[in-house]
Amino acid sequence: MTRRILITGGAGFIGSSLAKALDGHELLLIDDLSRGFLDALPEGCDFKNISLLDASALKQVITEFKPDTIVHAAGYLVVHESVSNPILYRKNNWLGFRNLMKQLPSPCRFLFSSSCTVYGQSTVPIVEDQLFAPLSPYGYYKAKIEDDLKAHSQSDPNFKYVSLRYFNVAGARPDKKIGQRGLKSTQLIKSACLVATGKQDVLPVYAFNQPLLIDDTCVRDFVHIEDLIEAHRLALEFLWSQNRSDVFNLGNGRGYSVRQVIETIETITGQKLNTLERPARPGDAAIAIASNEKIRRVLKWKPNKSDLFEICNSSLEWERLN
Repeated sequence: MTRRILITGGAGFIGSSLAKALDGHELLLIDDLSRGFLDALPEGCDFKNISLLDASALKQVITEFKPDTIVHAAGYLVVHESVSNPILYRKNNWLGFRNLMKQLPSPCRFLFSSSCTVYGQSTVPIVEDQLFAPLSPYGYYKAKIEDDLKAHSQSDPNFKYVSLRYFNVAGARPDKKIGQRGLKSTQLIKSACLVATGKQDVLPVYAFNQPLLIDDTCVRDFVHIEDLIEAHRLALEFLWSQNRSDVFNLGNGRGYSVRQVIETIETITGQKLNTLERPARPGDAAIAIASNEKIRRVLKWKPNKSDLFEICNSSLEWERLN
């Protein structure tokens, strides 16, 4: 059955990648292009350059397109930026979402790009029923959105949602046309690849003043973009076939330290990376590793590109070509 799907953040890494994977459905991508890229859009895809903060434009688009499904992938995502400028994240991420909710069609199936930052510093592996304890405004507004989605689904029987709580997304699409963009990234693998290709001078290494799980640096769970997009496809099939809402962690279930990522990229390139030791940043959890038992069991998802070497190499190939 062909669906009418609205994707917010459609010119971003996730939104544009998902659009390519949903060929055969009627799609409309929207993005304000403040952090998205027009050339990331799939060829021939319908696109509107609007902001979720423009309530009248958003209402017109939804009224005219009449989606039955919304994928909400828009939003700023830099944790330390949200710590230094929480008002920006309240405005863009929370108020933009609220404008979207005011224009929901009925019935509606809603897929939300959430984040493991809702958990804060939790025991590992992290399971979905752990309490929210975000360490940053970014994580706080992700949690607030999830609470709002849950409340709305309980009050409206025609509204069902899935939240996918991403851990750390990396890699690039197989055709190397879509990857993580920008020269001021704070995402570890992206930043390390920028240094490895000479696009960035130095890689900050934020070390904790204590031993952690592996060494003295953050431990993260990395998921390849292709595996992440497959999880979205399965989540949409779940929404369309099951009359209920749910939440899922989206990670490989294995953690790697910052130093292990650096060593992996140095192995691939045969060169040492120029690094600079810095103290840990406010808002960063020390360890974040997913339990992915639920998404494997319910959605029948499993990662096919879980090896750190493969994830780093995919990111590095993208950086070399772009």
